[in-house]
Amino acid sequence: MNRTVGMTVACLALCAGAFSLAPTPPAQSDLQKEVERLRVEVAELKNRSRANGDLETLRAELKDANQKLVETFSYLNAQADAAQHLNDALLDADKKGFTFGINPDSRVALLQGFQAYCEGLQKDVPGRKPEVEPVAGQ
Repeated sequence: MNRTVGMTVACLALCAGAFSLAPTPPAQSDLQKEVERLRVEVAELKNRSRANGDLETLRAELKDANQKLVETFSYLNAQADAAQHLNDALLDADKKGFTFGINPDSRVALLQGFQAYCEGLQKDVPGRKPEVEPVAGQ
């Protein structure tokens, strides 16, 4: 019987020791702090997700803007080319004597007007430096 009592006491001691070593559940205030921390973390993750969406939108807008810029430069270069061809034709007409005739002053004025127009079309075209020869009457 002593042996049974000894074993019972030993078993109770072991159980008491095991319970004392077991982690204690966190207090209610610790749980509330953890829940609040997790809420803040979720909110930050949502903001990052929105920011990534905004970044994708900005990338798409930048791609569209770049395409429009390429198209604009292409248009401007075509205009500058057309102005150069017109100016070449005006210079050729001047060399062939277009300004001599019944009313040479009106022809000089016309050539000067076209040349000024051509120079305006070629002014400030990105990446181009036009070389325009002056009309003989200037």
